[in-house]
Amino acid sequence: MSKIDTTSSTSRKADVIKTSRKRPLFSHAAKDHAKPRSKQLSAVTNGSRLLLSNDNRGAWARRCKDIMEDLTADRGGVENVSAAEASIIRRSAVLSVELELLENKFAAGQATDSDLDLYGRTSGNLRRLFQTIGVDRKARDITPPSVADYIDHIHQRDADAAAAQAQREKEEADVVQRVDDAFEEVEAS
Repeated sequence: MSKIDTTSSTSRKADVIKTSRKRPLFSHAAKDHAKPRSKQLSAVTNGSRLLLSNDNRGAWARRCKDIMEDLTADRGGVENVSAAEASIIRRSAVLSVELELLENKFAAGQATDSDLDLYGRTSGNLRRLFQTIGVDRKARDITPPSVADYIDHIHQRDADAAAAQAQREKEEADVVQRVDDAFEEVEAS
């Protein structure tokens, strides 16, 4: 009979983070699920490894992890990505790295016609994966305020600066008064 994990979601999340050497790529094991999960999770599931059988320290694996983290951040972070979305993100990252390798071949002038065909088909597949999870990263609003809002802001900033200066002057005057009072007490005694 296997042990069932009955700990809370936050406790499991802490366990996942403690077991990984770095931050986990995807720690869906830490999410609440309909049925309790076993405490024994694979290294891939708990996020400490990208691949089970290969060395995860190579340039390919590091680049793949970087892309996975970027795509996950675009979706709102690990806590907002479902297991299905995480799987699509993983496949998207692999295709992206492979496309980058093909681009290196193109730049070196070593590409063949079949490489170009593979590049086109892989790009289409990547676009469909992105379409499935939604490529909807939103740019932040950098619209400048209206002139009236800007003038109000300047007046408020100046008023705040004047109030801060008045407060500093009052505090300095209080310190001077206390020092004078202390000297008078010393002279009186």
